Amino acid sequence: MTTHYRLAIIGGGCAGLSLASELIRIGFPGRIVIIEPRSNYENDRTWCFWASENHKQSYLVSKRWSNWDISTATVCARHQGNKLTYQQIRSIDFYTAMMKQLETASSIKLKLGVKAEAVIEKTDYVQIKTEADVYSADFAIDTRPPSFKDNSAQVWQVFSGGEVETVTPCFDSKSAGLMTQMQADENGLKFLYILPQSDRRALIQTTLFSLRKIDPTALDPIFMEDLTTVIDGPLKILRWERGLLPMGLNLPPQIMKSRVLKAGLPGGALRASSGYAFTRIQDWAERAAYRMSQGSFSLDTTYGSAFETAMDKVFLKALSRRPIDAGDWFVRIAGRLTGDDFARFMSRSPDAKLWLRVLAALPKMPFLAALVSSSSPGNRSDLELPA
Repeated sequence: MTTHYRLAIIGGGCAGLSLASELIRIGFPGRIVIIEPRSNYENDRTWCFWASENHKQSYLVSKRWSNWDISTATVCARHQGNKLTYQQIRSIDFYTAMMKQLETASSIKLKLGVKAEAVIEKTDYVQIKTEADVYSADFAIDTRPPSFKDNSAQVWQVFSGGEVETVTPCFDSKSAGLMTQMQADENGLKFLYILPQSDRRALIQTTLFSLRKIDPTALDPIFMEDLTTVIDGPLKILRWERGLLPMGLNLPPQIMKSRVLKAGLPGGALRASSGYAFTRIQDWAERAAYRMSQGSFSLDTTYGSAFETAMDKVFLKALSRRPIDAGDWFVRIAGRLTGDDFARFMSRSPDAKLWLRVLAALPKMPFLAALVSSSSPGNRSDLELPA
C-alpha cells in the first residue's frame, strides 16, 4: 500500500532532522515522513562551529572554547574570540533531542531502518520505493549523500581519530587546536585537530587536505603515531571518528520547479574551503521551514553567496596547485584576522571586505594564477546523485 504525505524527508541525518525540528517549531500542518536507513542513532560524529553564547542549539552544546590555535612546526597563531566562541555538539545529544521533539509531533513519522531504493518524480506527486513499502508525497527533500567519484572534489578532507582519555592531565581544556602541527608536501596538508574536553580527555583527529580520495581508515596508523606527539603516557581510545568530506564540488543546479530538492551535503551545505556545515544547515532549515509554512516549495537552497562560492573555488584551486604552501597560508590568514573575523571567514559567508583582508595576507601570484584557471570552462562530472 502507498501512504501519502505532504512532505517526505529522505535521510534523517543533520539536515533532515534540522528541517523537521523547524517545521515542528512553526507548527507546519501537513503530514511528514522521514525515511532513514539507520536502525538507531549513535555518537558517531561531532559537529563544531563558531557562534555567540545564545542561539537555538545552545542547549545542545557540550563544550565551548574561547581560544584556538593554528600552527606549523615553527609558527603559532592563537585567537581569542570576543563575540564568538568555538562550540561543539555531540551527535548523540543532537539525535536524542530531535527524537524527543518528534515524539511530540503526531503528524511526523520517523521510519528507521528503511532505505529509499528509488525516488520517482511524477506529474503531481513523488513516489519513494523502499524494500518493503511505497510512500508518496506532494514534495520531497532528498538529503542522501551522493556517491563521490575519485575526481569529484578539488580537495578531499580526510580524517581519522577519536576521543582519548589519559591517566595524567595533559590538555588545556580552555583552548582548541584547530589546525596544529601543520605539515605540507606535494600531496596535500596534514594537521592535528585537538578538542580538549577536560584536562585528561580530548577528541583528537589526524586530518588531511588531500589531492586524492583516500579511505579514512588508511589514516589510522598515522593517527596512532601522531598521538605520541601530544600525549606522553598511557591512554585509552574511547571511540573512533572517521570521515571523508569533498571540498569544492561542482554541484548540478537545482531545478526549482521540481518536486524533489537536494539538501545537506548534496545540496551544497558544506563550506567548500573549510568543510564547516552545521550552522549553514541550521540557517537553511529555518528558511526552508518558513517558506513551506507560506505554502511555497520553491525553496532557497543556497548556502552561501555567489561571491563566496567563486572565492572558495579560487582558494581551493590555489591550494590544489601549491599544496606545499598551504600551511603557511593558513597561518598568514590567522595572523591577519581577529578571532571573530577568522570565525566568520571559516564558517559563515564572508563579505568582500573580509575577503580582501584575507587576500592581503596571501602571496599574490598563486592566487592570480588560480583565478585565471578557475575561470576556464570545465567538463568534469563531479558526483553521482542517488536516483
